[in-house]
Amino acid sequence: MMKYELKDFQEKAVDTLTKQLVQADDMYRNYHNHISCSLSAVTGSGKTVMAAAAIEALLNGSEDFNVKPHQNAVILWVTDSPALNDQTFNKFQQSSDMDVLMMHTVENTTTEEIRELQPHSIYFLNRQKLSDSSLLTRGGEIPTFWQILQNTYDRGTTVYMMLDEAHRGLGKASSREEKKRQTIYSKLIDGFTEGTFTLEPMPIVVGISATIKRFEDAMADRQKRTVLPEVSVSPADVQASGLLKDTIVISVPTVDDAVQGIYLTNACHTLQESTKQWEIWCKANDVPENDVVHPLMVIQVKDKVKEQELRELCVEISEKIPWIDQHKSFANVFGDQASYSIGGIDIPYIQPELVQNSSEITVLFAKEAISTGWDCPRAEVIYSLRPHSDDTYIAQLIGRMVRTPLARRVDVDTLNSVTCFLPYFDRDTVQKVVDHLTKDKDDDNAVSTEDGRNVLLHPVEVEWDNSLQVDNAFESIRTRRRSSKQRNFIRGALELSGLLMKYEIDLDAEEYVMKELMRELNDSINTFHDEYEQAIQSISKVESTDIQIKNLDTTNIQTNEYTEDADAYAIDHARQKADHVFELSLTNRFFEQKHKSGLDSMTINTEIAAAGSVEGIVDHVTQRAKELVNEFQDKYESQIDNLSESAQHDFESKMFKNGIARDVSLVKPTKDLFDGDAHHKYAKHVLNNPKDHLAPIKLFPIENDVVNEELKHNAIAWYRNPGNGNSHTLSIMYQTSDGMKPFHPDFIFFEKIDEKVMPYIVDPHGTYLADSLEKLRGYVDYVQKFGNLYSRIWSLDEVDGQKRYLDLKDLATQKAIKSFDGLEVKELYKGKYSHNY
Repeated sequence: MMKYELKDFQEKAVDTLTKQLVQADDMYRNYHNHISCSLSAVTGSGKTVMAAAAIEALLNGSEDFNVKPHQNAVILWVTDSPALNDQTFNKFQQSSDMDVLMMHTVENTTTEEIRELQPHSIYFLNRQKLSDSSLLTRGGEIPTFWQILQNTYDRGTTVYMMLDEAHRGLGKASSREEKKRQTIYSKLIDGFTEGTFTLEPMPIVVGISATIKRFEDAMADRQKRTVLPEVSVSPADVQASGLLKDTIVISVPTVDDAVQGIYLTNACHTLQESTKQWEIWCKANDVPENDVVHPLMVIQVKDKVKEQELRELCVEISEKIPWIDQHKSFANVFGDQASYSIGGIDIPYIQPELVQNSSEITVLFAKEAISTGWDCPRAEVIYSLRPHSDDTYIAQLIGRMVRTPLARRVDVDTLNSVTCFLPYFDRDTVQKVVDHLTKDKDDDNAVSTEDGRNVLLHPVEVEWDNSLQVDNAFESIRTRRRSSKQRNFIRGALELSGLLMKYEIDLDAEEYVMKELMRELNDSINTFHDEYEQAIQSISKVESTDIQIKNLDTTNIQTNEYTEDADAYAIDHARQKADHVFELSLTNRFFEQKHKSGLDSMTINTEIAAAGSVEGIVDHVTQRAKELVNEFQDKYESQIDNLSESAQHDFESKMFKNGIARDVSLVKPTKDLFDGDAHHKYAKHVLNNPKDHLAPIKLFPIENDVVNEELKHNAIAWYRNPGNGNSHTLSIMYQTSDGMKPFHPDFIFFEKIDEKVMPYIVDPHGTYLADSLEKLRGYVDYVQKFGNLYSRIWSLDEVDGQKRYLDLKDLATQKAIKSFDGLEVKELYKGKYSHNY
């Protein structure tokens, strides 16, 4: 059971990866096949957390992922540096519920202490410890690590090598260090023979990287290794989850002017403003003191920076930021690990992985890209003094700063961004940085614009325009949000009631839910009495068969079938399945009820297991839980909507975790950053530049036509609906083969109907998309629930040069969409239910 709550995309990846790890074990044990598989995901997606979840499921077993414990497996996690090794070890401890005694760091003395890797354990090894000069490979009276590894194979233990940053060290060697890395990895993966000693190939190799192709190619080139399909995470899913900041603002001079001083002033101002906004947000949302976000500014200096230059920067920053403490606020992560004390100013060295939790540090000095695997979500401002030829270093540093501080986006859009000041770049040279961040397939930080990343070179700050008077109409819009996870109404009802108590909305909710579910469980046992009794008998008895072959004669075989009472272990295992179905708190309450009547523990556990195995009982209890969830959501909807943003997120995340939909009102955005390079500025957008009341927005031709047409007629305001799924986004759920997914209409318009301002939708739909019919049906479901909130809802497309629309509030049109079985969706836009726009 992970301590971190996995996002939807993470859970899917973990499920697939876990199945591959199990499959690989089966192929190795039964057929002695050597296997490789891989996990590929962009920087910031939580690759280590996903891998830790899969390892925990493999070693300890998991009901969620339907995996039994693999007690005879051992994990060898291999990294490229000692710092990354320590960071990974710490992240495993923080994110998983695995016993810390299962985790071991391979030290120079490890081979003195063990003769083989212990099953059901994880060993963290940085590859430098396997160099030719290392104590672990020297040998003599003490066995080498290679011998320890072979002993582990000989014992029959399945070894999984998890290769972190797997794109490094497996391609074409470009340096002496790269050749050393390749040699070590080759020995681990392929085995080798030296003298009389032979190390067999690694049974299972798992590559983990954002750019996995080099690893995949290296595995494919090996003749005796079976390659399983890559487990790949979509960058769009990562961006949509809120784990990554939505916007990267890059400031570069437009002319060849000396802007170094101006940009430092602007960077300090941006840091102060970010600090102020986070302070307000954290206070409004009752964030615990230890979790308050303290923004950080990273200053990237040249390689041979002089001490006097560092001091001058510190003095200037101290003059611009009043709370700077010249003894505590500065630090560096330079490669030489030197600490500085310059004219009364302290700039100590700090290990990169410690920066995030060292909130007293406000300004961090760096040179290149700091280190592989490092990230610092609270870093929100970069001021780089690197020349334009160092575009790769700058892009890598920015890529390490794109994680959101709270692992989700917040309602203040400007806090979902990172700002970079590059005084030695210009509009041409900075394009290389932009390409690294959005287009470079070999860059592990790249997320394309299509996948949701915005890189702005000329940002325009826009604010909500109260003068348009559409506030109430905007906030009346309802949106349905749910994840694609399998629904669990029993757990959902229990967790929802707990939240209602936590936020003092209903102090009796938890006990009420427990009583209702207990009554339904008891009633259902009574209703399905025969099936229940049959299940008890089945669980209480174990059927076995003895086979005897006399004198090794296969024609003389005797079989003896018999039944015996199940032991406590078998009963406890059966009950564990029921605990997963009904939730432990409910089965424990049932246990208490039965124990008071005098039944013994084994009998009660048998009854619990039996109830969990009868489909009718489970269905009835689940249905009652669903009714309770709906009852609470309807009853307390307005009270939940009036809670703080973090409290609302608490409710939403718990419902998401259990695959349960939650209807919420759109949150009015207060300010945002738009792209000043957009070719057109539009009037009457609800977010606009207060100086001219215009909004720079990039639109496709058909979108531009729709906006202009609506503004010429009835629209008094409009809104470009974001595609990132934040609290300001109208999301409509639709069914796919992978479960429920959201889509986002392009526009919301506003018009007056009998003096009442109402929202309406005219949405260029796109019939060319493969899932256009599913989206239309999702639209119909949404309209049937919330259509009365809108004056009209039109889905529009251009067919044969003519713009035509479907009126989705029309009942006959809804029926036609639901029953449509044609080959192309555009037939609907040509048919009798369509209209000229």
